[in-house]
Amino acid sequence: MDEPITTSPLMENFAAHFGMEQAEAVLAAGFMHNNDVHNDPGSDIFRWAVLLCIGYECFTRFRDDHGITVPEEDLRKWVLEEAELLIHDGDCDYLGLIAGAYDTWLPPGMGVNNRNDN
Repeated sequence: MDEPITTSPLMENFAAHFGMEQAEAVLAAGFMHNNDVHNDPGSDIFRWAVLLCIGYECFTRFRDDHGITVPEEDLRKWVLEEAELLIHDGDCDYLGLIAGAYDTWLPPGMGVNNRNDN
């Protein structure tokens, strides 16, 4: 079996903003939460890791456990402006999604608890 691709243009974008050490910490945190429920990274493994980090609160409550030092506000701004979470074609933390963990990390009106169902 081929080795999984552990970089992507999105990871390089993140590294350009916050450094490769932080990009690797995000990827490692994503892999830490990989299981049979959400193990499909889709076409961008770093976007998948970002989604798992959001769902498992690695960017917020458990940031110190993963060595993530970028301020939460800077991460949220980067995610909203650069990560394009809505085009993700793999898994995410589905329980976190249902619970609304992604709501403030998605464009306005796109989260589970802040949908705009006109």
